[in-house]
Amino acid sequence: MKIVKLKPKTIIKLILFLIVIAGFLYVIFQSGESDQSINVPTAPAVPTEEEEPAEETETPDEQQPEVEQPEQVVADVPTAEERPETIASKQQEIDGHSFFMENNFLELYLNEENLSLIVREKATGAVMYSTVKEPIERN
Repeated sequence: MKIVKLKPKTIIKLILFLIVIAGFLYVIFQSGESDQSINVPTAPAVPTEEEEPAEETETPDEQQPEVEQPEQVVADVPTAEERPETIASKQQEIDGHSFFMENNFLELYLNEENLSLIVREKATGAVMYSTVKEPIERN
């Protein structure tokens, strides 16, 4: 009978392989026998109109000074844009956007300066813009 001499690398690989297999078998057999349940955290209950939330009382030492809110200047913002919502037929240019391409259902118009788009539905003539006509500071 011949005894095989193993290299140290092979012995280490064999030991690591056996550890991985033993761990895998342990996890499989432990998960079937475990009676522990997993506790999932839940969100706190939201008070309904009938229930009033508990008010926090502040002592004078804990009161926070009021922070002044900056006044917001409201500009004269138009309620609706002056752009047409429908266009009856195909155009070479709409609102500075040149005709670019079309398929059976839609037409695409492109403004190369700012890369904005206009999409026109052929069946209804409805027009959708990718930009606002007169942007304001908040847009």
